[in-house]
Amino acid sequence: MARLHGLPDRFLGRALLDLSRRAIEADPELGGDPRQRGYESILIRSVLPRIAITLGETALTNVEVAGVRSAPEPSSELRSLTGTCLNNAAFRAFIDSPDPQLRALTLGFANGSPVTIGLDRICPPTPTSEDWVASHIREISRARFGDERFSAWSPAMQDYPGKGRHAFKRRLATSEAADPDDDATPTL
Repeated sequence: MARLHGLPDRFLGRALLDLSRRAIEADPELGGDPRQRGYESILIRSVLPRIAITLGETALTNVEVAGVRSAPEPSSELRSLTGTCLNNAAFRAFIDSPDPQLRALTLGFANGSPVTIGLDRICPPTPTSEDWVASHIREISRARFGDERFSAWSPAMQDYPGKGRHAFKRRLATSEAADPDDDATPTL
């Protein structure tokens, strides 16, 4: 994600368009009528091409251009639509995909998402943006850093205090557990 985050606009746009095309190749229903697949299809057929063309990608097919026309211009409305799609999409078929970008569609974007990286580039959130993406990033920022320093993902979000430490104590394995007949008082 850090590499994608650092790409120039045109190259990021191409990467998002390629992601859209790979998703449709892997799951052809995504390229069909959005009324059949809903949020997933809207994200793949309309939102990703809209972000890509706004970033400067020019090599779109006629179907992709039609998808762009059905998505809002870069604005709070596009941020809202993207957040709604990400919040409700279920890309379960991509969980085990060997393609890491398709797998990235299945993960929460607090650790980076190609979709939100492009979205934040073309219509950056403000500290008061109310869309689901910016609100969620601020929530994660509060949890990781104790404040709302982030409204958009950046690689710096991965450098939080306590990273790598387990949040919970490790449970003892069965072989490590104390013998129930032991007279020692268990420690809680």
